[in-house]
Amino acid sequence: MHATPTVHGGPKFQLCIEGALFPWDERTISVPQIRALGGLPADLPVVEVDLRTNAERTMAEDEVVEVKPGVGFGKKVCFKRGADRVSEEVAMLKAAFGDVEFRPEGAWVRIRRYAVPGHPFEGVGDSLNVAFQVPAAYPAQAPYGFCAEGPMRLAGGGQPDNYTFPVPTPFGGAWGRFSWQLDPWRPAAAPAAGSNLVGFARSFAARLRAGK
Repeated sequence: MHATPTVHGGPKFQLCIEGALFPWDERTISVPQIRALGGLPADLPVVEVDLRTNAERTMAEDEVVEVKPGVGFGKKVCFKRGADRVSEEVAMLKAAFGDVEFRPEGAWVRIRRYAVPGHPFEGVGDSLNVAFQVPAAYPAQAPYGFCAEGPMRLAGGGQPDNYTFPVPTPFGGAWGRFSWQLDPWRPAAAPAAGSNLVGFARSFAARLRAGK
């Protein structure tokens, strides 16, 4: 949400919500007031976007932020609804990988037939099923770890490092979890302009090919 001062005698600020400008006279604004002003749905989180860094942060429902003349809410920020970001990135995943399933409850993603030729695991073909969970504070909070339908065993039956088996997923079957993160994690206001779920998923191949 970006705030700019207006001419003398008019509203003190113009607030940017979902790309539209709204007049605002007070020095602070709450999340419910942002919803009411911008017409945001009550069932979606409100996301603060820092326009200097493009970092995003999901706001608490009882949060109140200060509006500062000429600067914006302490930082140059905008606000927008939250869940659309994940929906947009799931569509990007489907375009990149094809057979992608998203479970809204728990925000789980499964990619079937994820191609990873040249891996060192026994009894696994050139593709396997992988899954991961989108964190509640995404994209401000980076996703961490991914699951592979397994078990995943190295030559001689050894288990890879930083791997846990079995772990629960909503997809049924037997799954193991690799500790993994995409570093650096630098999301942008536009998903395709910075770190996103497609880049995170593509990075799994490097971890799987590395074996241990």
